[in-house]
Amino acid sequence: MDTITDFDPVLQTTIQYFSKKTDSYNDIALNMGISKQAVHQRVAKGVEFFRSFRVENKNDREKELKTIIQSQKEIIKTLQLQLLIKSVLMSSLECFKEKILKFYPKFKVTRYSARHKLYVLQMLGKFQRKGGQFKEFCKGISKSPETIKSWVKRYEEKGYTGLHDKTTRPKNFGNKVPLKIKKYLMALFIRFPRWTDYQYHKYMRSNPEHSYYMSLPTIQKIRRMHQIKSEMEKERIKKRWCFNNGTDVWTVDFTCMIKTDSYKLQLLTVSDARSRFLFKTALLLDTSTDIVVDYLSELFIKYGKPTIIKVDNGPEFRTDCRDKIRELSIYLFNSPTYYGQFNGAHERIHRTLKGNIDKFEVHKNLTTLVEQVTSFEDEYNYKLKNDYLLDSSNKCNT
Repeated sequence: MDTITDFDPVLQTTIQYFSKKTDSYNDIALNMGISKQAVHQRVAKGVEFFRSFRVENKNDREKELKTIIQSQKEIIKTLQLQLLIKSVLMSSLECFKEKILKFYPKFKVTRYSARHKLYVLQMLGKFQRKGGQFKEFCKGISKSPETIKSWVKRYEEKGYTGLHDKTTRPKNFGNKVPLKIKKYLMALFIRFPRWTDYQYHKYMRSNPEHSYYMSLPTIQKIRRMHQIKSEMEKERIKKRWCFNNGTDVWTVDFTCMIKTDSYKLQLLTVSDARSRFLFKTALLLDTSTDIVVDYLSELFIKYGKPTIIKVDNGPEFRTDCRDKIRELSIYLFNSPTYYGQFNGAHERIHRTLKGNIDKFEVHKNLTTLVEQVTSFEDEYNYKLKNDYLLDSSNKCNT
């Protein structure tokens, strides 16, 4: 009994029962100082314990480990294949991003949807549980820590609803002119039609009848909105609204402004083929293809892309220009040989321009030339009367 005293009493009783076959329950009970029923219960529990205990087979353990290792290898292989596919998709997205930035250089994703914000926060939690730093995560996704913290705070306070974009509409419109003040100002316009804007501003400021302050630009804006326009101004507005942002066909061409032995100054003009709206004028010494494409790209961002661009057979509008424009899904249509009517409307713009500005030989000043060309662009689009646009303006208004 001295060798098994360190064991549990249940195990001691069971070992004594099986080691001495001649001893009965009564003998063991008398020897241990317990009852016969207690001996019987301890032996039953000990037998159950020894039956549950078995020595693991080495071969079975090896097979189990091999199965686990094989399943892990299959999982790793599947993840590697999925990683290759995802890397190809990421490369495609980078290529798509380059195309977008080439067409829209100022394009930037500034607002995320609520679903994407929640996904970012979930990835942040996993990143931090793996031991990553918060600032490292923000730097990796190109987001400021303040923005991510605001998302976390809104999500903790309001849940998924808090991740939706807030409205940018102001709660109060402090600059809204009351109707009473506007009517009073209109009465001043009728009563004193020859007053200047400053006189209206001074009268409103010093009038004791009301305590409402109106700035000078506000008075000027209200006066412009309600003044009677002349017939020439109505025609100008009618012609202005006849133009669209751009139709499907544009025309592009160069015309020579100054030519000397050392340099040649040319004017780039871009117009709409239907309405003849003059989009752009630029004086250039270098008329290479890259410069032309850069100017056109800026106009595409401002007015939208056309489907076709009509040009002549100049060296800057040939193969290189056609290939670069085709990358933007635009067809460059060159003029057929010996067919002047192809771009005749655009050449008429050049003729009108040169007829409305002074020749360079008269003033010999580049600054004056630039100012006259710039003023002609606004005058041609909004003030100059063109008979060929009367029918189109009437159609637009009807």
